[in-house]
Amino acid sequence: MMMAKGFILACAVGVLGGTALTTISAAENPTRYSGESIARGKTLFLQNCQDCHGEDGKAQGSAIAVAPDLTRPEGWKYGQTDDQIFSNIRNGAGDNMPPFGPLGPGLKDAQIWDLVNFIRSIGPESRRPVTRP
Repeated sequence: MMMAKGFILACAVGVLGGTALTTISAAENPTRYSGESIARGKTLFLQNCQDCHGEDGKAQGSAIAVAPDLTRPEGWKYGQTDDQIFSNIRNGAGDNMPPFGPLGPGLKDAQIWDLVNFIRSIGPESRRPVTRP
């Protein structure tokens, strides 16, 4: 039985081109919450996220998927902390949120952290980090 499980895992890793399925997150956002990071995140958001979440993040009228309003974190199902947002973007979440990290279009971790900062910037002011120069 143990050998069969190892074989299945080896096949899965082989099919994925050697990329193991792992959930990666960080306890703290390593990217400074700054205007520059937010601007980079907005560019990435418009390129990768607006089809489902809308240009303003409110997800009104998306015909592609049922997506949460990113301006209202109290309605998010898969976590509200920076590391949870990072993990959801990188690895996907639920049935409707695809991965955007290595198993998706290949966004780098630094790009995903910029997205996290942009998402914070469109949410409630009371939940935004202090902007650091």
